[in-house]
Amino acid sequence: MAKNIPKKKKKKKDRLKERENVQTPLPALPEPPSVLSDIETRKKVLNILGQVAIVFLIVIAMIWGKAYYSQQEFYYDGEKALNEKNYKDAVTGYEWAIRMYTPLSGKVKDSCEKIWFIAEEYEKRGQLDWALIAYRSLRSSIYGIKSFYRPFDEWIPKTDEKIKMILAIQKDLEKRNSARLRGAN
Repeated sequence: MAKNIPKKKKKKKDRLKERENVQTPLPALPEPPSVLSDIETRKKVLNILGQVAIVFLIVIAMIWGKAYYSQQEFYYDGEKALNEKNYKDAVTGYEWAIRMYTPLSGKVKDSCEKIWFIAEEYEKRGQLDWALIAYRSLRSSIYGIKSFYRPFDEWIPKTDEKIKMILAIQKDLEKRNSARLRGAN
């Protein structure tokens, strides 16, 4: 007679180990193509970069063209006013032509020279307030140029010197006038 021998219960851990051993490993996935190794992907990336570069260059050309066109307009407004001996409007036109600085344009240098000429004319006439305005306008226009560097920097010390000189003359004139007024009373 055979005795019924109870079967040993397997522990939960043992059953999990058996399942792990029975499962087949998953096949290895291929590596995704890299930009450097896959020719098609490389062509697509280069095509996109080329299109972005072209758009960037077109935008830069449009900005340069708009600034150049505006500079020409302001310069010719200044020229017209100068020919009419309207120095105040001429200074304004030249000042804006300077602020619209575009590389490869000679109008900025001409505008600086013409504002300097107008300021000296005001000085000769004794209109020191207007000469001071013109020199300050020239200086602020140079500072107002938006670029990677500041072109025409040589005008800044020249205008600073003239501005100091005119301010000293004006201060001296004010002292004389106040002394004369005190002496008259």
